[in-house]
Parts: sequence; C-alpha cells; structure tokens
Amino acid sequence: MAATAPGEGSVIVSALHTTAPTATENAAVCSVPDTLHRRAPARVGITDGSGRPLRMTRRFIHVGAGTQVRVRIVPPTPPPDKPRPTVELGATDALRRIGTQHTVTEGSTDVAVALYFARQRGRSPFPRRAELHVTVAEAGKEPFVLVVPFAVWPSWWLLLGICISVFAGSSFLLGWLTGVGKTMQSLSTGVGLPVAILLPILVVVAGVIASATLRFAGWVLVWLGWVTADAQ
Repeated sequence: MAATAPGEGSVIVSALHTTAPTATENAAVCSVPDTLHRRAPARVGITDGSGRPLRMTRRFIHVGAGTQVRVRIVPPTPPPDKPRPTVELGATDALRRIGTQHTVTEGSTDVAVALYFARQRGRSPFPRRAELHVTVAEAGKEPFVLVVPFAVWPSWWLLLGICISVFAGSSFLLGWLTGVGKTMQSLSTGVGLPVAILLPILVVVAGVIASATLRFAGWVLVWLGWVTADAQ
C-alpha cells in the first residue's frame, strides 16, 4: 500500500491504480525462476466507499464505525504456463461484508473487489482491532495469507452521548447529596443565567472535553499497540 509519512498519525493510504501488467513486466516475470515468483498480491487498494484514502499509522489502518471500506486486490502475475492465482477476501466481525466478493476484469488482469461496513460491537469508547484477510491461492502451493490490521473507532456522537449522560446523571445526583445546588444557584446569579439553562450548558461543555480526552486516550492506546480485538 502506497503511503506518505509526514508523521505518526498522519500517514494516508493512497488509492492504488489497478492497471494491467505491461509487456516489460510480463517479460521480467518470465525470466524469474519459479521458486522466486512473487506470491503476495501485486497491488492492494483500500479506500472508503467514496474512493477517498484512509488514515494509516505504523500499526493500523484507521476507520470510523459506520464507514464503508472498499477493497481492491490485484493478484500476482503467475509464472509462464501456470494458472492465474485466485484471491479470497475475509474479515473479522468488526468488518462486515456488504454483498459478495466479485471480480472485475481490467485488461488481462482480474481484480478482486469487496465492500465492507466497519462497526463496533458493544459501546466501547476506545477503538477495537479488526483484521482483513487476503488469501492468494496457487495450484500446488500453500495459500499465501496477508493480514491487514484495522482500528475501528467509535463515532463522536457515541462518545458525546456517553460523556454527557455520565455528567448529567452525576450532576443531578450530586445536587441531591451535596451542596452543589447552592453553588450552582450562586454561579447562575453571577453570570445572569437561570440554573435550568446554565446546568445543561456546563454538562455539554464537560461532555465535549471528556470526549476529546477519551479520543486522545484512544490514540495513546493505538500508539502502544493496546487495542482490544473485536472478538473480545
């Protein structure tokens, strides 16, 4: 996968071209001994459903829950007089396939194409690990399996919902159990807003700050490699 690297957390997976091999490439393949032929996919293209590139770091390709992921795989050029390898795509539960895998013929090349839907099971505020499995099978050889790791992130709406719910519940509870109600009354008098308006504003602001903190904590976990698998 082609990428540029301006810094950790900002590497962008490029949309890859899937042009047919040129005559020069075919000639080069014919001159290579059978034992040295490439078994990995010739090209791997991973974008969102609209063809836009996805963010990638040194460990994961990052995608938000609810995002469509389009995968295009070009198999390696086979040795002379050998059948073309077949490509089979699979994924763990956090990447749910939409429809079936199909093959698109571009020139003399068969490109395997599949569309996936990224999702998060449960309501975790942190990213979950998912895996895309690319299996290249050749006659008479053990299949080659390429594992592409993904980090599936929760949506900002989920983070805001969790944080605002926690702060709203705790603020009302503390208002009954402590003297926070009197403090809020004094604060509302100072800013000229009634408690019924001031309290929701403070809860929303606290929720936004907490959501940003959780997202930052998620990036720290990604950097450390402590991302829970989607099956756990």
